[in-house]
Amino acid sequence: MSKIFVVFWFDCEDFITPESDDALKRLAEILSANNVRGVFKLVGEKLRTLERRRRWDVIEALKHHEIGYHTNYHSVHPTVAEYLKDMGFEEGALEFLKSEREGVEDIKRVFNAIPSCYGQPGGAWAPQVYLALKLLEIPTYLDLTDFIDR
Repeated sequence: MSKIFVVFWFDCEDFITPESDDALKRLAEILSANNVRGVFKLVGEKLRTLERRRRWDVIEALKHHEIGYHTNYHSVHPTVAEYLKDMGFEEGALEFLKSEREGVEDIKRVFNAIPSCYGQPGGAWAPQVYLALKLLEIPTYLDLTDFIDR
């Protein structure tokens, strides 16, 4: 019988609502209590907001899981797709690095690890991201969408 691989991943993008911090912590704790390691794709500003709010308890709960990257500001305009739309492949990859490196570096600083994956915010896909992820040493593009090929 073949094995089934299940990934529990969470997009952690709400840096406005303080209550979302508690929900994030609880999800991490529920998975840990069941010996399940999740993937938490963090927006850079969410992580910095946790630090400003001194939510070390949330950060500590996340340390038992994989941390992915979900852009620096998620859906704040211009989004990834918006700021890369008129750029070539290499030019756009360099622009992505310029715009997104801060969030990746924050994850490295706080969790002492390179993000395990990247997930686009909503439909903000851009081809230049693939080259940038390689340069950032982020090994996996993790996303799910149902609006392609419709």
